[in-house]
Amino acid sequence: MFKKILFVTAACLTASSSFALSYYAGVGGGMSQNTENRNFAYIAQDGKQISATPYKINGNGFLGEAYVGLGQRLNKFYVGGELGGFYSNAYTEQSTIYNTIHYSSKLTNPFGASLSALTGFYIAPNNMIYAKAGGVFSEFKGSSSPFAWHTGYTGSFQKFDAGGQFGLGLTSQFTKQLSLRVEGDYNKYRKFTKANKATATQPIGSQTTYSPESMVLTVGLSYNF
Repeated sequence: MFKKILFVTAACLTASSSFALSYYAGVGGGMSQNTENRNFAYIAQDGKQISATPYKINGNGFLGEAYVGLGQRLNKFYVGGELGGFYSNAYTEQSTIYNTIHYSSKLTNPFGASLSALTGFYIAPNNMIYAKAGGVFSEFKGSSSPFAWHTGYTGSFQKFDAGGQFGLGLTSQFTKQLSLRVEGDYNKYRKFTKANKATATQPIGSQTTYSPESMVLTVGLSYNF
């Protein structure tokens, strides 16, 4: 009986250790290509849209990230989750010179955070391909100077917006604690609007609808606990 108890205990410990959660943290950097899908429209006092002009503007920049995650390996498969944060200097800008006046509008996406679920498959003992899907929450800053007819406002604004994140990656563990990974992500945010309503003194108002997205490619170094 005592031997049976020892056998069952050993079996349980073995099973629990093989299915134990693993933790990691890392930093990375790379490039972000931001795309600003903008729609500018004139609005009458009754709220009706008079005309609309779509714009699509691209901009590139550096992106740095930090992330933490946990997961579980099941034979050749992996399931887990990851929380990340980033800083980027990428921006989109539209610039026009008319009658010697420089009109400029700019949209930046400096900070953000993401929460994703990961699923992976080990193509070799220490090499895994994976896919991730989740949500992203970011800060956007817009500016228009002096008064840009393709935005309908002057000055600046700040907006926090959420969206979806989808990514693919490859990670390779080269020591017991260290892993190197390459990852590509696509972020798509919800639409948001900056509006100037029509008034008695200004019978025609305007609004700009933004629908930002980004493609990100990073290389990261992870520490496995």
